[in-house]
Amino acid sequence: MRTRTTPEPGRTLALVNCCEIPWRENHEEMVVMNLGEAIEMAKEQERQNRVPGWKRYYLKHREQELARRKEYRENNKEAIAEYNHIYYRSRKLRKAVASGKGGIVKEVSHA
Repeated sequence: MRTRTTPEPGRTLALVNCCEIPWRENHEEMVVMNLGEAIEMAKEQERQNRVPGWKRYYLKHREQELARRKEYRENNKEAIAEYNHIYYRSRKLRKAVASGKGGIVKEVSHA
């Protein structure tokens, strides 16, 4: 539904999408406002709909990042295997201690 109004001198007609009201989706309404107000409203709406900076950067550099990870994994297989072994062993020990199952845990003296 569109309503037409005659703008006052120094004001302009702006087309506003009424998506904020659930039962009026995809309807447009004519509103009288200053050109500056219309520009500010458009900038604010653009800012709200903009993709976050981190996501724009990630999507732009995604292929490079995947290639870098693949190369690192190929060149450091032993280090990654050792890290994973230590990581999963410590998780297993923590789980055993938390569930009350006894395990051999070495005490380290800080002398």
